[in-house]
Amino acid sequence: MLHEGQAARGANEIASGLYKYLMNLRPDIRHITMYSDSCQGQNKNSHMAVMCMIALQDNTNLLSISHKFLIPGHTHMECDSDHSLIEKKKKKYSLPISHPRDWAQLVRVTGKKRPFLVTELSTADFFDFSSLLKQDLILRKSDMKGEKIFWRDIQWLHFEKGNLGTFDFKTSLLNEPFRTVSFRRIGRQMGKLVPNAGYNGPNPIAVEKKKDLLDLLPFISETFWEFYRGLNTCPSVRNILPDVVENGDGDGDD
Repeated sequence: MLHEGQAARGANEIASGLYKYLMNLRPDIRHITMYSDSCQGQNKNSHMAVMCMIALQDNTNLLSISHKFLIPGHTHMECDSDHSLIEKKKKKYSLPISHPRDWAQLVRVTGKKRPFLVTELSTADFFDFSSLLKQDLILRKSDMKGEKIFWRDIQWLHFEKGNLGTFDFKTSLLNEPFRTVSFRRIGRQMGKLVPNAGYNGPNPIAVEKKKDLLDLLPFISETFWEFYRGLNTCPSVRNILPDVVENGDGDGDD
């Protein structure tokens, strides 16, 4: 969990949270299969693909990662039920919620049979995986056979240790052959991939949002007032979800 003053909620941030999880797996785990919805802005995009490559590079025990995308309108994810449990707990929760950490504590006490393990992220946990697509890697429009890639149609991504810079994909979860994509730059030696830091400091929020938060301070304990007063703002920030739409459009082929 994180709050908006630490980071945004786009593809790099979702990928960073997953990277932290993958780097802390038990050493006996060799293969991972992830399931998600097909949101291109957060899950199905090149930023996430680069993160998977780096996770296999950096986690010495992990051998492969598969990322499967459920069909919109025809599937129900387990996390949707988890969110419902949290909403129900919130309605019965007796303690005040005045700070982001109070939300984390609420989630920790939700689910009697299987309590949630909450990791509170910091700004230092976030990486700019997309920056590598302008440095060591390149986002290509076509697979290794020259056939067009349409990210919206991808249903299965597969990554293998040792194949840094390349991955396989299918447009179905059925038994059909994988297609291979290379993000490697032609003529360049492939070294270790190191993403840039995602943030140099706190993430600014919208000016209007901070004004609304400050208007609500009289309703919470003064203990938390400085937290909200200290939130950074930027006039150009709007409350819009960052999106990445990749339907074959990239930086070019070289």
